[in-house]
Amino acid sequence: MQMTATALNNGAKFVGKVVKIDLKAMSNTASCLANYRMESKSPIDGSTIVTGPAPAQTACIHIIDLPSLHPNARGFRRGFRECPYAFLSPGEFNVPVRLDVCNFGIHTTKVLDLGTVDKRYGGYSGGFADGTWACFNPFRTFTGPFGGIRSEEAVDQGSLTPYFHAEVLCINEPGWNGVGRLNDSMRSFDLGNVDITLRGFSEAIRLGRFAYLSPLATQSHVYAGKVVRIYLGTQDIGATLDYLKSKNQKVREIIDILDLKIVYKSLAGFSGLFTSGKFLFLVPYRNSEELYNGQRGFGSLVRVDLNNFDFAGVKVLNLPGTTRSQIPSFADEDLIGFSGGFASGKYGLLVPFFNAIFSGKMGRFIAITDDMSGNVQVLNLQVDRLRNGTYKAYRGGFVSLWQGAVDIR
Repeated sequence: MQMTATALNNGAKFVGKVVKIDLKAMSNTASCLANYRMESKSPIDGSTIVTGPAPAQTACIHIIDLPSLHPNARGFRRGFRECPYAFLSPGEFNVPVRLDVCNFGIHTTKVLDLGTVDKRYGGYSGGFADGTWACFNPFRTFTGPFGGIRSEEAVDQGSLTPYFHAEVLCINEPGWNGVGRLNDSMRSFDLGNVDITLRGFSEAIRLGRFAYLSPLATQSHVYAGKVVRIYLGTQDIGATLDYLKSKNQKVREIIDILDLKIVYKSLAGFSGLFTSGKFLFLVPYRNSEELYNGQRGFGSLVRVDLNNFDFAGVKVLNLPGTTRSQIPSFADEDLIGFSGGFASGKYGLLVPFFNAIFSGKMGRFIAITDDMSGNVQVLNLQVDRLRNGTYKAYRGGFVSLWQGAVDIR
């Protein structure tokens, strides 16, 4: 079993070193650290430069230096998988990456400069794959008063502001492989043409013939609650978009919207989503701008029945107001401000991030019962005998099929 992770920011600058780790071999820490390999591309002749003693096939830690392929292959925000590939979403810049997880190495890694097609492509967070298409989820980019979206005008430097955008971008396999013009392998559509408030989504996921987008914010400190469902068609998203264009139909024909604010006004500002069985879960992060309380965020977890994508299919679990199945059993008001979540068996787990301070409180609940409040528990990762106060403020997580390789990253 192996894990692949990529860096966004190291505190000083955006970075782009992607790391593949052998989860079984890392149980021997000293051996794993010594058994490493890093690959980069030579700027002189394009050859592969290898650092470290390990062969690619047996390396416990295998690193690819993505900026050696393109200087802006860095600053990614989340990604998604479609075997054998993993895709990294361009968050800060406009260079997405495709990694071959089964044949991991710099020689199989593909990067695309979307700026050569249109400078507006950038600012994505996660996405989904559909057949041979990789689609990136619209999140947040920037704009300048003179140059507009992703302005490079010198006069705009120092005046750039965040802009939550709405344009879904899909790239077909020939584009990744350098076949023909990149523009011919791209499809995009603007959700803002369906509803001006459909923008600023934190994450996306594909389930069957639908993709779901998790709402975060429409503009800075204006939090959104409209979940978007996209019908991908019977073949794939590319064929569906081409069909709509050929029939002169609008993208609204394949879009459904579930406005959670109609259920409760507070249901807005979700940091991600995950699934378990027939249910879709939206992870609570922050739903209002409240400087006076340290931006604590909120803790209303939302569950949507995928067989009933309507208000009647929505259930809400108020985590900070729910009695815990622990001793002492009182509710924990700090179960708020999560950065993501994932399912493991019958449980849903929520990844701690920020609840007025950087948090280490991981929440767990039974996801598939009608009443989700019956077994809420908390694990405070900061309470560690050897590294007290260390484990906090995580950006995501996963559970491995290999027992013993449960991790938070």
